[in-house]
Amino acid sequence: MDTKNINGYWYPAGSSRRKAATLVAADSSYTLIVPGLAAKSGAVSCLKVSQRVADIPRRITFKDQSVFESEDNDAIDAWINDKGGHSGAAWMHRMESRWPWIGIALIAVVIFIYGAARWGLPWVTEFAADHMPGTVIENVSDGSLDIMDKVFFKPSTLSKDRKTALKKQFNSVLDAAEASKYTLHFRSLGAPNAMALPAGDLVVTDKFAEMASAEEFNAVMFHEIGHVVERHGIQQLVRSSIVSFMIALFIGDPTGLEELMVGFPVFLMQSHYSRSDESEADEYAFQSMLERGMDPIHFATIMEKMARFDVADDDLGLKDGGPDQEKTVLDYLSSHPATVDRIKRAKDLSSDFRQ
Repeated sequence: MDTKNINGYWYPAGSSRRKAATLVAADSSYTLIVPGLAAKSGAVSCLKVSQRVADIPRRITFKDQSVFESEDNDAIDAWINDKGGHSGAAWMHRMESRWPWIGIALIAVVIFIYGAARWGLPWVTEFAADHMPGTVIENVSDGSLDIMDKVFFKPSTLSKDRKTALKKQFNSVLDAAEASKYTLHFRSLGAPNAMALPAGDLVVTDKFAEMASAEEFNAVMFHEIGHVVERHGIQQLVRSSIVSFMIALFIGDPTGLEELMVGFPVFLMQSHYSRSDESEADEYAFQSMLERGMDPIHFATIMEKMARFDVADDDLGLKDGGPDQEKTVLDYLSSHPATVDRIKRAKDLSSDFRQ
């Protein structure tokens, strides 16, 4: 009967004190020899052998929970492979020790991450947003508006009559069912802006209300409703939650998850939707306008007005420039990507509408 002597250290159960020891490994049995203690024998099938990871010492656990630890990984591999009980450990080690396999594994990981980000994350995001309970969406909206009121907004200075007129004006282009889903809120910010909260709260600033004509006001409101209908805001929150959760798993710090509700209002204020989200909301607005006999040119004119205001407000020094200069300024605006293309789309639809 062939035997192998494997040198290492023995740890009593529940203790970190070690003693030099030798494990005499036979075909189907073992004998543990610890100087000063009686020899211990048993069947190999009763042992738990840890997986091999590079050259980290292996641990063999006995029935009494004592542990034998050895750096002689090759001898342990040869022993357990003879019995076919743990061949996967040696196979895994061979895989980890060869650069071609490491390269293939890295490529596979990159492909998996890309696929998860490209297709998996969007699918999970849309599914979660579509199935999120209404009460959760309402709580998100209410909490976001509360935070924005404390951090960003000031009370509106528009007269009560003006607010009432704007609400009546917008509700007049909605049917009763639609009007019941959306609520206009007026706030003061110092800049023209409009945004939609996931539950259907539409927030407009005084500057925007003063700047926009009735048709332009309605055009932007339809765009914001498009974000609500397509659930872009809640999708962004879900997407951020998933990414933050994955980062927390890797770095072991879950504190970022608690900041999502604070970060969501900032996202809404900056309107950092993706190009596809903006395009979807635009198309919803254009379709809604055309169905009601409204010229899409009003969407283009209000976008141009807001762009000119942003230029002055950012003090870029590019006021009243020519067409090329205007295109540069509009492309610069990070809050509304591809602004020039969106304005062109509205003007193209307007040309078709007028024919």
